[in-house]
Amino acid sequence: VLAAPEQTIPVNLLELVPNVRLVGTCSTGYDNLPAVELSAQGVMCLHVKSYCDEEVAEHTVTLAANLLRGVAHLDGFVREGGWWPYPREPRRLAGSRLGIIGFGRIGRLVAIQGDALRMEVVAYDDFVDEATMQSLGSEDNFGLIATGAHNVAVRAVNDRKLEAGDLVIGEITPC
Repeated sequence: VLAAPEQTIPVNLLELVPNVRLVGTCSTGYDNLPAVELSAQGVMCLHVKSYCDEEVAEHTVTLAANLLRGVAHLDGFVREGGWWPYPREPRRLAGSRLGIIGFGRIGRLVAIQGDALRMEVVAYDDFVDEATMQSLGSEDNFGLIATGAHNVAVRAVNDRKLEAGDLVIGEITPC
C-alpha cells in the first residue's frame, strides 16, 4: 500500500486487506501511518527519509534571517509610508548566535548554512553524543526541558546563557 501524506492509513488495515506486508508513505515522516501498530502486526512501514531536507533547512535559515534583519517588519513599515528612523535596527547575521534544538538531518543542514553565514552555531540533541556534535562543528550547550506538548523551556548549560535576541530553532524528530 502506498499512501500520500493527506491519506490516513487505518489501524485495522490488516482486517481490511489481510495480505498487506508493506505500507509506504510519500512523505518524510509517519504522521499518516499508525506505524507502531502496523509494525507490531508484521507490516513494514517505509517513508521518504530525506525528501526536501535541503529545502526545509534553506527555508528555516531564510526565516531566521527575516527575523534578524526584520525584513517583514520593515517591509510593512515602508508600505505604511515610513522610512526613517527605523522602528528597530536590523541585526547582522554574522556573529549572531543560532541555537538549534534537534540535530538530526535538517538541524545539521541548518548548522552548515548558519556556519556559512558566519553565525555562532550552537545545538542540542539528547540523541547525539557530544563527540559527534563537536565533529560536526557545533557546540553542545543547550539543554531542553519539555513538559507536555506545548510547554518547552530552554536553559543554558556549560555556563552559557541565552542573551536577549538570540535565535533558537527547534526541530521535532520522530522516533
